[in-house]
Amino acid sequence: MTSHQSPDKRLPSFDALYAFLKARYRTDRFEGRNGAWCQDYSRLITQGALEHLELRGSSCIGHFEAGRGDVIWYDASLEEISYEDAAAIAVAWPEDRNHGRSEDAIASHHESAQTMAKPGAASGISVQPGLFEEAT
Repeated sequence: MTSHQSPDKRLPSFDALYAFLKARYRTDRFEGRNGAWCQDYSRLITQGALEHLELRGSSCIGHFEAGRGDVIWYDASLEEISYEDAAAIAVAWPEDRNHGRSEDAIASHHESAQTMAKPGAASGISVQPGLFEEAT
């Protein structure tokens, strides 16, 4: 592991993170969505990234959003890092990832994910009658 072994809670400013993201996002996936998706889409993306940095110590830009077409991992100092470094930071980052709940109370994403694969498979989702019936 690199110098990322001892994470601290220093976070970049909103403006610094915004400039970092703007330089690495495809324009149509960042500022290009302002107004089309919501008025301040790029600012909401930046706020979400800042919250993720606070929670995990690292974050990423997905390959569909990144201007260069591959996933870009970065840390709270706004340095691009490897996936392995990002994973190590998340393990060492001093944060309550379970929000006060015990490990036993945390469902895996497979158990909690809602799906429409079969009618009634996910609570709270209504399915149009006949949607999943096979044609005869």
